[in-house]
Amino acid sequence: MASESETLKKDMADLRTSLEKLTKDVAAINKAVLDDAKKSNGELKDEVRERAHELAQQARDKGRQSAEAVGTAVSDNPFRSVLIAFGAGVLLSQLIRRN
Repeated sequence: MASESETLKKDMADLRTSLEKLTKDVAAINKAVLDDAKKSNGELKDEVRERAHELAQQARDKGRQSAEAVGTAVSDNPFRSVLIAFGAGVLLSQLIRRN
């Protein structure tokens, strides 16, 4: 009976040691996963920021191109441009009066 008790105590001590090691291993794995997630989040944030800057630059370029095209069209056809602006003003004033 004493040997069974000693064996049980030894098994419990081994189990406790294994459980402590497992706890430490799980904590290390969780830390590694969290560190990877933080790194990935930082990289993703940098990629999004870079893409936003690229899109803003493209929008600025398109805006400049459009402004240049309008400027050229007005310079090439000044009378037509004045008539279009006048017509747009009349149309807008009619829409405002209705409301």
